[in-house]
Amino acid sequence: MKSKHRIILIFIIFFSGNLFAYTFRDIIDAAYRVSFSVNNAWEIKKEKASDFGKTYKIHPRGSKRFIMLISVVKTPERNLELSFFREQIGEQGKKLLAQSAEKSLIISELKDSENKTTIGYYYRLTDASRAPDGYLYAVQGMLPKEKSFITFTYLFNYENEKELQSIFDTLRSIQVHYDASSSRISHLLFRDGELPDTTVGKDLIAKSIQVMYFFLKTDTYNTTLPPLTEKDIQSFETKSEKGSMMIFRYESTIENAKDFFTGLFYGHYGTPSEDTPEEFVVKKDTMVIFCFEKGSALGNKVKKRVLEKLK
Repeated sequence: MKSKHRIILIFIIFFSGNLFAYTFRDIIDAAYRVSFSVNNAWEIKKEKASDFGKTYKIHPRGSKRFIMLISVVKTPERNLELSFFREQIGEQGKKLLAQSAEKSLIISELKDSENKTTIGYYYRLTDASRAPDGYLYAVQGMLPKEKSFITFTYLFNYENEKELQSIFDTLRSIQVHYDASSSRISHLLFRDGELPDTTVGKDLIAKSIQVMYFFLKTDTYNTTLPPLTEKDIQSFETKSEKGSMMIFRYESTIENAKDFFTGLFYGHYGTPSEDTPEEFVVKKDTMVIFCFEKGSALGNKVKKRVLEKLK
């Protein structure tokens, strides 16, 4: 019996390390995927993805002993420098000092566990007037990842060094995989310089309230349209004109929804007007809305080029 018990004990010791954590994976959109290691005793709730990224809420299973929020914020145009996050954390922390027990802000480095290089920054503050159901301590920070950055908030009431290290281990393990080629609408976007004397950006420019609302609150129409898989926007500005182009891709064809879009955007007019000059085109699972003034030369150039790309 003693031998049997010894074998069981060895089995538990050997496999406990493998059972301690698991790898969580999620798809944010067609271009972004995220993964990180999570303690087996923790539960993850995925918030709804937005244009800016996605947030994950983590807490112990069956307990609110602590709450951890991890947000992946997309920056597809560029990779941000580490120094940028040091500055951002400093500004963010100083705004919270007035409500904190601390008199000064101490910014710490989050280091890689292998070569001890700095991968991000964080600070810790104590709530000076904690609500009865609130948390006393907060650790907040940021770190860059591929074409994105991570913001995190760890809220807790009781000191637990082992738990804090598990939190840091999860943060160190975060991997963001960016692949623009997996997007099926990126080829419709304009590169810098593709339109002469035109500044390309990401501003929301539209005259129709209906069109602006549709872009900002696309999930309002989830019961009417197939699931949305991708969404993007580009703005265009010359010395005399400006406008934007909105692109939406759905899980299946939306060819049969043209009448729905016509009624939604134009109401009783049924066609573009002075008040609702935006035009849209549908091709299989993709819709593009051109948000320019009626008769805009810039709008016609953008539309002509996009129609060629849609073929």
